[in-house]
Amino acid sequence: MQYLEQPNPNAPPKTDDVREEYGPVVVPAGQYFMMGDNRDNSQDSRYWGFMPATYVKGEALFIYFSFTENAPLSHFFTGVRWNRIFGRVRSATY
Repeated sequence: MQYLEQPNPNAPPKTDDVREEYGPVVVPAGQYFMMGDNRDNSQDSRYWGFMPATYVKGEALFIYFSFTENAPLSHFFTGVRWNRIFGRVRSATY
């Protein structure tokens, strides 16, 4: 792995927020890294660790609801991304 600037392992963190200084990491076999849908405001694997594959009970089939980011609720009908609702979720299997 190459860095623009080598990290200093002895330097104090810039902030208490683990998102600022997270990674790189290697996800262990049989585990998943779970990323929240709001990367900058989610408690996900950066907080609670990796998720065992045995916890997965199924897979997503379709998009239930999709709303434009930062759209106020007063713009419900224009903020909803109607073209995505009930659309199929593409498989991550390669």
